[in-house]
Amino acid sequence: MPYRYRSAGTGAQEICICVKREEREVQASLENREQKISEWKNAYVGVASILAGFYQLAGRIDLADRIRPTVRKTTGAGKETEPVVENEKSPA
Repeated sequence: MPYRYRSAGTGAQEICICVKREEREVQASLENREQKISEWKNAYVGVASILAGFYQLAGRIDLADRIRPTVRKTTGAGKETEPVVENEKSPA
């Protein structure tokens, strides 16, 4: 049985096809991830707002302020330098 040589172009084409397929799979995974993150943010903000409202109605403003969704929590950004408290009374 004679040995068959493969041309260098064929191997390069196969590699290129594999790379393009991997790029499509990565893009699909990233899109799926972004969709799941968006769904989670919507649920998190809604539930946290409801709980904060219940705590505020119960007179537990301190707990309402702790659970209320902040921009940092919903975007996943770094820690805030100063916590924002909405229900804090201004000094008289």
